Amino acid sequence: MTRSTRIATLLLGTLAAVWPARSSAGTVRVGFYPSRDRAEVVRAAGAFCEYCAVTTGFTVEAVVAENYTDGVNALTQGRVDLAWLSPISVVHAEQNGKARVLLKSMRREQPYYWGAVVVRAGSGIKAIGDLKGKRFGWTDPTSTAGHLMTRAALIRAGVRPEREFGSNQFLGGHDRLVKAVLKGTVDAGATFANDPEKGIGAWTVYLEPEQAARVRAIFYTEPIPGDAIAGSTPLLTDRTAEADTMIACLVRMGDDPQGKTLLQALYNVDRLIPAESKDYDTVRLAIEALRQGP
Repeated sequence: MTRSTRIATLLLGTLAAVWPARSSAGTVRVGFYPSRDRAEVVRAAGAFCEYCAVTTGFTVEAVVAENYTDGVNALTQGRVDLAWLSPISVVHAEQNGKARVLLKSMRREQPYYWGAVVVRAGSGIKAIGDLKGKRFGWTDPTSTAGHLMTRAALIRAGVRPEREFGSNQFLGGHDRLVKAVLKGTVDAGATFANDPEKGIGAWTVYLEPEQAARVRAIFYTEPIPGDAIAGSTPLLTDRTAEADTMIACLVRMGDDPQGKTLLQALYNVDRLIPAESKDYDTVRLAIEALRQGP
């Protein structure tokens, strides 16, 4: 198996005030990003790593990041061996050559998802042109769908968030974002969508059906490459046997009912497939566009 088809195991796992030292042989530290309530991610990550430990015979430790940026730093500084990253985090992790993307997520047989702008049904907000003066919510500053790609798409469509919205605020996870829209804490917000044609996204994942029916999307971005698992350079160059074993475990999870259940519980993923750096070029273009200013 070539390195381009290797995987590694997730991104940040047990809570710790101080990051642990580099992993020893036979131990693989996997990082996870906090896409929703962190306690929920901790529970799902722990079960995920237990499965990987039983399958591989390694000691597999989960480390859940406080935020997306901490997850990238943990991987590139060698504090975790494998990390589950958002698309924008993949780009940042690869910039200095200390990490490489290995696998990407498949949901509903698609290796991509979308960013979406959601509002309360009945709010009177029908299109993005109605957002002027409104209170707008984002998730994390380094979230791909919850900020970067959706902001870039709005700008391309002629909407300038910093100039036109009444306020812009970061709320954290996607679950917090859709709940804030539902409660009216914000008038609209950016989050992820899994299927624009069916109206499926964070609001149908994190809200009860009757609540989700009161939230609707008014705008979608272009397709975004799936969130991914990346490996640290030390793991991929110095511990290739462990890397290959972990990759094989992760790839097989999508064909095992128990493994698939764990993937779903973690990030609503069906399976993992090989990924390449070029898969994330659209994200790089969006980052560059935003650097040029609003």
